[in-house]
Amino acid sequence: MLEAKDEWYKAKVNFERELQVKRTELQKLEKRLADREDNLNRKVDVFQSKERDVQNREKALLTKERALRGREGELDHLIADQNIQLERIAGMTTEEAKKLLMENLEGQVRREAASRAKEILDEAERNAEKEAREIITHAIYRCAADHTVETTVSVVSLPSDEMKGRIIGREGRNIRSFETATGVDVIVDDTPRR
Repeated sequence: MLEAKDEWYKAKVNFERELQVKRTELQKLEKRLADREDNLNRKVDVFQSKERDVQNREKALLTKERALRGREGELDHLIADQNIQLERIAGMTTEEAKKLLMENLEGQVRREAASRAKEILDEAERNAEKEAREIITHAIYRCAADHTVETTVSVVSLPSDEMKGRIIGREGRNIRSFETATGVDVIVDDTPRR
């Protein structure tokens, strides 16, 4: 009987331990669910706030649009009144005034176009002379440089054999590239230094 009570007690302790673990898990789940619910509630509040802002902006835009339409109507009416007064003061119809205005504008545009064309021609002449001088100068430099290169020999002493090796490069690659790029013949004295 003692053994049965002991086993019953152990089973009870195990059951209570498992029950406690499950309660703890349930509490954690409830806390997570509560946190999620809070987050959802906050998001819903933010969404509702933004929705209200959008609705308020739409109302404000509609109000401004109505006011703008009203002002456009007033402006059209004022323009029509002004045109009638101008016709009466000038003693011309709208068509006659348009024709006169177009003739004046055509003359003004022609004068401005002729003036601009003359400016462009003058500038082109100035630039052409300058460009020609630069082209001739470059041609002289090139010819003089070719002639000078053909007849000039320069000797440059190198500080070390390592520097010679760098200039020559692996299997003479660097020297060949340098000669190809510049059109110069490079001769490296391989005699060791003392």
